[in-house]
Amino acid sequence: MTGIFQGTPPDPSELLQLSLAVPDTDGPTGTSYLVSTVTDAARDARTLAEEGEGPEIMWRFAVMQALDTYRSLLRGGGVELAAQFFTPVPPATGAVEIDAAFAVLAAWLAERDGWTPPAWVFDPARTTARWYADLPVAFMRAEADAESPAAFASRGVYTSTAGLSRA
Repeated sequence: MTGIFQGTPPDPSELLQLSLAVPDTDGPTGTSYLVSTVTDAARDARTLAEEGEGPEIMWRFAVMQALDTYRSLLRGGGVELAAQFFTPVPPATGAVEIDAAFAVLAAWLAERDGWTPPAWVFDPARTTARWYADLPVAFMRAEADAESPAAFASRGVYTSTAGLSRA
């Protein structure tokens, strides 16, 4: 039998033996497993800003993607690895709302998951006036006023708990 394998496919028992020959590990560790960091997410946001997109699009495609990446790292490698996602200082994005959102997301996750946030998170420049992330309708804003985690509200970023759980 030939096909995409360009020859005879390996026997399943051979594949099993090969997989058993690889040393078992406790999962991914160290920075080599990090394929991206908050720096990359901030650069993505900056690119969106340069293309004329506003903070709402940047929230969806950079901040929520950062949250999704963090969650994947947390599941795959644990708290220590996931926290490393936020270690580097992200560059300015061109939108103070998004700069504040990255800082507050890191602070909120650090508090929730028990790690120490990096110093850049506490930069007072990473604060904005009242901004509703991805909540264009007034009744949704009332929900965000009531539900936004304190860490978010203290930096001027308002979102619903449902908004944070979507990623």
